[in-house]
Amino acid sequence: MLEIFGTRGILAGLLFVAYGFCVGWLLGGPGKGARRVVALGTAQRNLAAALVVASQSFNDPKVVVMVIVVGIVGLVTIVPFARVLAKRGDTNAAGTPTS
Repeated sequence: MLEIFGTRGILAGLLFVAYGFCVGWLLGGPGKGARRVVALGTAQRNLAAALVVASQSFNDPKVVVMVIVVGIVGLVTIVPFARVLAKRGDTNAAGTPTS
């Protein structure tokens, strides 16, 4: 896993997560609450399913390492970003403010 440092693997993971967030935001619907949830869910992909596909379909262990790196990058970036979105306005999935 340490071999990833110095390559552009972490940058690729960060771009992948950002792209997923943008696609989720654009396709998330008209309500801001639903858009936030879809964007965050799209950015943080299903790591368990990705690991199954990577380990069963590829013989190169670097594929599994890259899936784990993208999962870690996603976790490190999405959790703080979710807190920022939560502080900007507390709305439910319908987009109406909650008390």
